[in-house]
Amino acid sequence: MKNIKTLVLLIVCMLIISSCTKQTPEPEIYLIPHGYRGKVNIIFNQLKGQEMIYEGNKIVYKVPENGILLVKAKPQYGFIKHEYYFVDASGKRTPINILFDNHKNTKETGIYRDGTVGSYGNSEQNLKFQEFYVTDKQSLDKYFSVQYNNDFSKAIKQITGTEF
Repeated sequence: MKNIKTLVLLIVCMLIISSCTKQTPEPEIYLIPHGYRGKVNIIFNQLKGQEMIYEGNKIVYKVPENGILLVKAKPQYGFIKHEYYFVDASGKRTPINILFDNHKNTKETGIYRDGTVGSYGNSEQNLKFQEFYVTDKQSLDKYFSVQYNNDFSKAIKQITGTEF
C-alpha cells in the first residue's frame, strides 16, 4: 500500500512539473534599416512600446533608425531561432548572416553577439533588453568604446524616460 501511495505521489509531482515547463520560444525576425551599423537594443515591458507583430508563428521586430526598439512584450528565454534582414525603403529584405568574433572575413557585415540579454538599472527600474551588433569584424571594437556606450545609454534613457 505504501508503494502505491509513493507511486501516485511521484506521478502527480511529474504531472505538475511537466505542466509548469515553458513551451519552446517563438522564432523571431529582426527587420533592420538598410545601411544601419551599430548596437541594437530591443527593450521589453514598455507601455509605449510596439505591439507584437507576427508573420505566421514568428515574432517580428521592426528596428528603428536609432537601433533602439521599445516593445510591450515580455522577453522570451531559451534557444530562439533568429532571422535578420536589412530592409530598404521599398520593403525589400536582404538576409544578414550571424557571425562570430573569430569570423575570417573582416569586411563582411553581419550580426555579432546574437542572443545577448541583460538589463539596465536596479531592481526597481529594471529595463530588460536583448542586444546585438550590426557591423563588420574590423569595426566591432568601436561599438564597445566608452563614448559610444555612453551615447547609446543616454539615448535609451531619453527614449524610455528612465534613469539607471
